[in-house]
Amino acid sequence: MSSKKKAMIIAFCGILAFFAVCLLWIPPVKPDLDKQSDEPQGGARTSVFTCSMHPQIRLPKGSKCPLCGMGLIPVSSNFASECDPRELKLSESAERLAAIATVTVERKFVPVEIRMLGKIAYNANALSYVNSRFAGRIDRLFVESPGIAVNKGDRLAEVYSQELRVLLLELVQALNVKESKPNDVAAVTFLNSVIEKYRFSGFSEDQLTEIISKLKGAERLTFVNSQVSGMMLSMTSPISGVLIDKIPVTGKYFDKGEVLFTVADLSRIWINVEAYETDLPWLKYGQEVEFTTEACPGKKFKGRITLIQPILDETTRTVKVRIAADNIEGRLKPGMFVDAVICAKIAEGGKVVDSSLVGKWVGAKHPDVIRDAPGTCDICGTSLVTAESLGHVGEDDKNIPAPLVIPASAPLITGKRAVVYVAVPGKRGVYEGREVGLGPRCGNYFIVESGLKAGESVVTSGNFKLDSSFQILAKSSMMSLPMGGGAVFAGLGQEVKEKNSPPSH
Repeated sequence: MSSKKKAMIIAFCGILAFFAVCLLWIPPVKPDLDKQSDEPQGGARTSVFTCSMHPQIRLPKGSKCPLCGMGLIPVSSNFASECDPRELKLSESAERLAAIATVTVERKFVPVEIRMLGKIAYNANALSYVNSRFAGRIDRLFVESPGIAVNKGDRLAEVYSQELRVLLLELVQALNVKESKPNDVAAVTFLNSVIEKYRFSGFSEDQLTEIISKLKGAERLTFVNSQVSGMMLSMTSPISGVLIDKIPVTGKYFDKGEVLFTVADLSRIWINVEAYETDLPWLKYGQEVEFTTEACPGKKFKGRITLIQPILDETTRTVKVRIAADNIEGRLKPGMFVDAVICAKIAEGGKVVDSSLVGKWVGAKHPDVIRDAPGTCDICGTSLVTAESLGHVGEDDKNIPAPLVIPASAPLITGKRAVVYVAVPGKRGVYEGREVGLGPRCGNYFIVESGLKAGESVVTSGNFKLDSSFQILAKSSMMSLPMGGGAVFAGLGQEVKEKNSPPSH
């Protein structure tokens, strides 16, 4: 064997000897499967296992999930060391990532804006009807069409009535008998019975006196506003206003009591609007309303609520509301669409803050009648009531405190439950879930009925992320009712406790 081959064999044997020495110096590592399965990463032992798909499952042994059959994993030591089952602690970096923001719960008068659409209508209390006291025929018209403005006492039509002629002749006969036999009891009784017929027909005492004074020697009589000067009856306007409805034609025959003309006084009009049922708590009788119409751009009008219908329209889910407003200038026309707005402040108990009505007396049936002292209503004669009895209070009224409110973004609402997350005082980064009782919503706020008190801090931003963390940890959250044990919501009502308790036998 040559020297060259001997050198190669020696070098190869040396390399093998070097690798053998290295393998002998490295100790073997055996995996501890039991330790990996029973201890979380980091060395801290735990006796609680959960399912990665169903985090609400918490079992003391690492078996399989009873819902999906997956193997259970140990709960992280970070989660296992939390101080309270209904609380969650976040680090400063976690709070920044979740964009947590809180607001202090406080008492204050919150503004609410209610918008309603409607239409202008005639004031039914300012409508007058010209009807016939006798059957007859229209011989002459002094008006041509609806929409014509008339003044009180203006002649509208001249009519002839055979029934009136017979009644007048009867009266003439009674007067003649009375004059011929002034002391005859039968003559006096006959005259009084005829006069009573006139009274029942609607003639006043002054009109009867004038009729009797002009009847002597008259064969044709003209009645101007029920005043006699011939045989024709002139129908006149009882008020100043505008003629509405259809105008009768010349030669038309009419029956007794038939309405021939309708006159509307437009100096005060009604606005019929519709309010949603969610806005009803903030609507009160006598409340001031501001409205606009496209016919008068830039012009704002004011009125007051005079009626809130007690019946809800099941189709539109709205309630009809009536507003009365002055229309001295005549710019508001019946039939116009309006956009009404109510800007109110809400006090505790749903009362409306309206300092303009404090100490005032209001008509119980006509809230647009407002007086500084007690008395009776100018329209119906009933006694006036205080504005406070209708739900109005002043902002400086110490007996009516401001309501407890939170921003509308704070509560998480699901069905009948409302959940808020409160910053635990004295614990940095610790938040707890709490079920609260909410009243109606006022604009950007909710009135709190129970579950919170003034001075506490509620989460207004990042509360959904907090709720997700509570759900992942199988704690009580927006989507899950409180479980047994200590994981319960603070302030939870008796209803949930009874649901979780076993039935009694």
